[in-house]
Formats: sequence, structure tokens, C-alpha cells
Amino acid sequence: MFRPAVLLLAIGLALPSIGNAQPPAAPIYQDTADTLRIRLIDAASGQPLRNAEVEVYSDNGIRCVRAPCATDGRTWRDHSDDRGVVAFPASALGAVNHIRTPAHEFFDLARARRDPTSGTWMVRLLAGMAGGLGAQGAG
Repeated sequence: MFRPAVLLLAIGLALPSIGNAQPPAAPIYQDTADTLRIRLIDAASGQPLRNAEVEVYSDNGIRCVRAPCATDGRTWRDHSDDRGVVAFPASALGAVNHIRTPAHEFFDLARARRDPTSGTWMVRLLAGMAGGLGAQGAG
């Protein structure tokens, strides 16, 4: 059991840092390569998404209650190769970034993990996005 004085001291020491806490930068944003390589994998089957149409949506992270909202949204499109890997310029990344295919939901690239063997970023996409690419925003 904690003593009240010790508990208050612990809370008091923690409070100044709470308001200034910044989430750590995602590792993909720390990648120094000019070109990022991401392997797309279907989350249900575990299979690479070969030759898939791919969209990366990026913006500055600003979210507004009313329009107009200057999010500086950008969309980059290409196709994955026969191994399910898509390569795109690191300069396409903004503060907030999502990737998807026409048959899969947006995936937050901050959650991508690097394969220690190949150095390629790994993304597991969930099926469920209906329709083609081209939607504005990462909903």
C-alpha cells in the first residue's frame, strides 16, 4: 500500500511532463533513405499483395471542425511489384501518412515495422475498402 505523501510526490513529479509529452517518432519517419520500400501483405491470408494498385495519402496532420481546412493533403500512386513491394520517394511523406489498395483499408505508416533481414518496411493491410483509389483523406 502506498503512503499518501509518497503517492502525491510521485504524481507531482509526473505532472509537469504530461502536457509536454510528445509521442516518439515512428521509425519509418526516421529512415534516411531517399526511397522507401514497403512490402504489402494481406492480413487475413499472410500473402504478399503482388502487382497491386497502391495509394499513399499524406497530410500535415491538422484536423478541423469546419471547412476549409488547410491539411496540405497529397496522394502518391503506383503499383507493387511481383513480391508485393512498392517503392516510393521519402519526400512523399508528410506528418500523417496512410497506405492502401482498392481492396484494403488505409494503414497508418507510423505502425510499419522494418524486416531486419531485408530492411524493407512491412505492412499488413486489412481487407474491406470498397471501390477504387482516389478518395481524399485517410478516414
